[in-house]
Amino acid sequence: MINKIENLANTQAEAGIIATLIAHPDFLLYSEQLKPNYFFDTTNSCLFWAITELYKAKITTIDGYNLITVIDSNKAIKKKIGEEITPDNINVILSLSEYIARDTSEEYKNLVNIVSELAFKRKMFNDLEVCRNQCFKEDCTVSDLHKTIQSKIDDAAVNFITSEVRPFTEIVYELWEETKSRFNITTDGGYSSKFPSANEYFTYEPNELVLCAAKRKRGKSIFALNEAVHKLRNQIGVIYIDTELTDRLFNERLIAHLAQVEFKKLRRGQFTDEEAIRIKDSLKLMTKVTFYHLHMPTWDKDKLYLIAKKLKRDKGTTFFVFDHLKTTSSVDSSQAYHELGGKVNFLKDIICGELGYAGLALAQLNRAGDIGDSFKLEQEVSTVINIEKKTDEEIATHGRECGNYKLFVKANRNGNEMDDIETDYIDLMFYGNLCSFSEAQQHEVPQTPYD
Repeated sequence: MINKIENLANTQAEAGIIATLIAHPDFLLYSEQLKPNYFFDTTNSCLFWAITELYKAKITTIDGYNLITVIDSNKAIKKKIGEEITPDNINVILSLSEYIARDTSEEYKNLVNIVSELAFKRKMFNDLEVCRNQCFKEDCTVSDLHKTIQSKIDDAAVNFITSEVRPFTEIVYELWEETKSRFNITTDGGYSSKFPSANEYFTYEPNELVLCAAKRKRGKSIFALNEAVHKLRNQIGVIYIDTELTDRLFNERLIAHLAQVEFKKLRRGQFTDEEAIRIKDSLKLMTKVTFYHLHMPTWDKDKLYLIAKKLKRDKGTTFFVFDHLKTTSSVDSSQAYHELGGKVNFLKDIICGELGYAGLALAQLNRAGDIGDSFKLEQEVSTVINIEKKTDEEIATHGRECGNYKLFVKANRNGNEMDDIETDYIDLMFYGNLCSFSEAQQHEVPQTPYD
């Protein structure tokens, strides 16, 4: 086979990318490294540019009118594409795209890899052709040739292998402004907890995941709701992924908490005129914050990734709650271990690590007081806290003013942890009928006498 540049192209893969983006423009978030000049076919290159521009403008309807409009707005693109893009041609492409569009991120990313790799090979083919021609120049020294080769390789690596690297001198002020914006709402670089004593042990830091575990029906979802509201009151955008409660049921708990109206009274409409005013004020408050509650009894990582990435980019959400981690009912203990481990890795490494969220995830404790099915959850997250109902004896010993629940920091990568849940814990007051937690008066920890 003759080595031609045309042999280093796959226009079918390029067409597959364009067709997929016409159907699923959000998939652009999976290919931010892909550039228009990676496409061999001029039409595909210009269409990719046009779809990207539409998406930047938050236009997600990829139709003939929008494509022609954005292409006509750029003289350079219009000149480059010539007569190849007309309304009729666009309509043909749109019709064909229905049959070749990919529906999964894995298929789409495979097409992106094919196009990117071939673009790299074409660049190297052309660059090495320059080096080959330089060899025939009489005044070309070995040193000159070496410099040219090294320059071409370095340029290819920067453009295809590594992401753009900004000099730190360009971002110091930008970083400082980010720090200043968080002065009033953070502690030690992370978002503070609603409960002041907890901040001595951990904060909700970007790129980190805190795991809150409790036994069944022991208030872990109410705890998460309280932390989410605390962030909203501090102008922090929140995404709350809920595997159990519908929007309506969650909203009822939320308003009961905000208005401090008993949950049952609220649901039955048996509240007073004064409480009705508080409910009205609570509803008004929730229209002024950046908050997303998504009911997902079943969820897939691709969908969650796209939602989290898009909302952070477009709406500025930075705090992420997942309620709660569990396995499917059909898996055995061995499968459950890997399933839960995969889920917590995804939340920790991708949602928090890659996207930069500060995360709070919930998990259920088994009867022995361990996180059900998988110790991997504890191993991977940044901080593990347990919430537990106090015994009657504990309440009697320290007094009701010290609350009816306790928070125990079981493991902590970013600070101190507690030793004994029987004596060392943060006292909380749980008001189940008001869907609220608050910090109670703290009990005195018994001092161990010196020998």
